[in-house]
Amino acid sequence: LARVHEGFEEARQARPPGPDGARGEAVWAWLLSGPPARGPAPAADGLPQLPAQWAALLRAERERLDAALAALPPDDRAAVTARLEQLGRQLSPEDVAAILDAAGEEGALGGELVGALLPSLEPERLLDILAALVRIAGADTQRLADVYRRLYRGTVDEVLEALRGRSPGAGAGTEVLRAVETFLLDLREERFMDAGYAREIERAAAARPRPEPAEELAEDPEEHLDGVAAALVESGDLDARRLVARIEGALEAGDLPRALSLAEAAGRIPSCAEAVGRLAPRLFAEGIDGLRRLDPAGRDALCALFRQHEQELLSPALRALASEQRMAARRFLVRVLSGSSPAATPRLVARLRAGPWYVTRNLAIVLGNRGDPRSVPALRALARHDHPKVRREAVLALGRVGTDEARRFLEELRRAGTPEERDLAVRALRETEGTP
Repeated sequence: LARVHEGFEEARQARPPGPDGARGEAVWAWLLSGPPARGPAPAADGLPQLPAQWAALLRAERERLDAALAALPPDDRAAVTARLEQLGRQLSPEDVAAILDAAGEEGALGGELVGALLPSLEPERLLDILAALVRIAGADTQRLADVYRRLYRGTVDEVLEALRGRSPGAGAGTEVLRAVETFLLDLREERFMDAGYAREIERAAAARPRPEPAEELAEDPEEHLDGVAAALVESGDLDARRLVARIEGALEAGDLPRALSLAEAAGRIPSCAEAVGRLAPRLFAEGIDGLRRLDPAGRDALCALFRQHEQELLSPALRALASEQRMAARRFLVRVLSGSSPAATPRLVARLRAGPWYVTRNLAIVLGNRGDPRSVPALRALARHDHPKVRREAVLALGRVGTDEARRFLEELRRAGTPEERDLAVRALRETEGTP
């Protein structure tokens, strides 16, 4: 206080009764004891008359005021801080925010002046100041966190409750209120550390030598280890159960594409065939359930799993074809069953008589895609089925099988069938032109 006051005195004595001396004397007299003893100072040159003028003065003289307040004797200090608290209540949120922004820039939010002006705040007043800070300096979350911790002693939930009672336009726009709300929600989850601690962390990080950037792997580490495990099992250097355990682990982790890819690789290793076969029904069921999550490579792996373990999977696939509600899944099952071996033909034909019409239609498509001549008698019978969609697919399937027996039946249908049958027969015969 002595140093600051001496500066005022020097200015007053050098230019008596100059405006600087009168202003300085008026300011300190007001802070210490109210209006100067000689009477009110002139509005232009002495004591500031408006809160905004006080705010400009406090912002400009903040550093010197901090030093002066720290040097005050206890009795004078109590009087000055009481006057500053009274002044702080009169300042607008924008004026307070400007002072806080300047203090924050210089790392002085903990200074004497800020503590005297704003010793305690209600949630509503704090909200106004935070909103004004956002408008002045943007949503600087660390600055907002420093101000919050310096000024407020309540809980974040109290401030959020006050914020929820606000409406856009009541002192702040929608974007400003949203920025304040986001800051408060983040603060409640303790996302912001103390500014001093943050600076220590930054200094420590800057002093620490930076490691060379690690070389990026060309593939996922687990997939790389899967390949290594498969190679070791195939060479006899690793128990097949370890590879099966990796498949199960991928399934448990929800990584269906990786599980199918590894199962496909394991299916080509004789020592793994039995163990993977036991796991195949679960893999196949999860693959059909999660079909939408599989890319083309994953779907190819699911088809490969079926071909490798047809004996275990033929019945589950047929049951799924009869019960599946999703059209995309039914189409995929038709594709899977179309890749079945000739050994599956008797079971496919037998299934024609055991399901509703739409299952029979789909199986007719499967039999035509497979091209097994043994399916021709069954397809000829389906060409006389009660349902028109079954008849249509059976005739077209005969064209894809393309044997002599199938051609003779189609020629007869072209000559003596109904108009619809004749059109289908012509279309099916075109399919047989490239069939031996």
